[in-house]
Amino acid sequence: MMDKGYAWIITSGLTDFVNLMDSDVPDAMQGVLGVKPLIPKSKQLNSFAYRLKKRSLEKSPGIRRADLSIFGLWAYDTLWALAMAAERVKLKETPKTLENSSVNLGVSDLFNFKTSGVSPQLLKAMSETKFEGLSGKLHLLDGKMESSSYQIINVVGSGQKEVGIWIPSHGIRRELNMNSTTTNHTNSRIFIRSIIWPGDSTVVPKGWEVPMSGKKLKIGVTVKAGFTDFIRVTRDGQANARISGFYIDVFKSVMEALPYAVPYELVPFENPDGSSAGTYNDLIHQVFLRNYDAAVGDITVTANRSKYVDCTLPFEEGGVLTIVPITYEDVNDIWAFLKPLKK
Repeated sequence: MMDKGYAWIITSGLTDFVNLMDSDVPDAMQGVLGVKPLIPKSKQLNSFAYRLKKRSLEKSPGIRRADLSIFGLWAYDTLWALAMAAERVKLKETPKTLENSSVNLGVSDLFNFKTSGVSPQLLKAMSETKFEGLSGKLHLLDGKMESSSYQIINVVGSGQKEVGIWIPSHGIRRELNMNSTTTNHTNSRIFIRSIIWPGDSTVVPKGWEVPMSGKKLKIGVTVKAGFTDFIRVTRDGQANARISGFYIDVFKSVMEALPYAVPYELVPFENPDGSSAGTYNDLIHQVFLRNYDAAVGDITVTANRSKYVDCTLPFEEGGVLTIVPITYEDVNDIWAFLKPLKK
C-alpha cells in the first residue's frame, strides 16, 4: 500500500519523530505527507541547535545528528516559563511548608503528593506568562501548549521537504509571509509546492484502489466506418489501437469524476483485419457472456438489450433529422394571401 495510487497523511505525533528515527523508517515512508507545529526560524533557535549539537558530540562522539523536536522545545520553553513565574511570585528558596494535595487516583499512596502553599500563585503566574520562546510565542491555554501554525512536509529521500505552511488567518501558503494581504488560499494548489506521492509519482492519487487483484476492467468499444467524431479507432502499424471520439471523452470524464480509482482498458470490438467483429447486438451479447466487463459507444438503449445488460441513461438523442432552408414571409406583401392559390 505504498505503491503508486495510494496516499498517506500522518499526524504531528509521528511527523515530528521521522527525522529522529533510523534511516530505514523514512526509506519506507517515501511520499508520505505529514503535518507538525511550525517552528519559526530565529537566531536564538540556531544558537540553541548549535550548542545542543556540540554538547551531544562531546557526550556521544558517534552520534550522527541532534535534531530538534517540537516536544523538546516545548519542554525547554516550559521550564523557562516556570522559572519566570517563580521570579514573579518572588520564590527565592524552597518552601518549607508542604500540604497534602487532593490528587488521589485510588491506586496507592504514591499518587498522594504534597504541594507547596505558594503553588496556586505559581500556577497562576505561569498561566499568565507570555514570551517569545524557541518554539515561538509561548502561551499556555487551559494548561496546554498550543500552536497556531502548522508545517506541511513531504517525506522525500532521507528527510523531509516542506511543501507548505498552514496559517489560521491565511490558509495554506508556500512560505511564512505575514505581510501579504491575500488570504484564504486553502483550496488553491498554486500555494503549495510539488509533492512526491508514494511510488515516486507526481500524479495526485485518488487515495483508494478497488481491490481487483490487479485486474483491469475490459471495456469493449464499438468499431464503425462512419461518424468518426463519435468513435474513432486508429492504428499505426502493429501498435496498440488509439481510441478517441466524443463518447470516449464522456466515458473518461465520468471515470475521472469518481471518488476512487477504477483501472480499465479500452478494447475495440474488431476482427484481426480491423473490421467490426459484429453488430451492436453481438457486442451486447459479449458483455452478457462476460467476455467484456462493459461496452461504450453510440449504442441505442432498447428493450431487448436491457434484458441482458444494465444500460446507463442516454445522454445523446438519436433518430433521423431533415435539414431544410428557412424561408421568411414578407409581411408587407399585400398579395401574400394569393401564394397558396394556383393561377
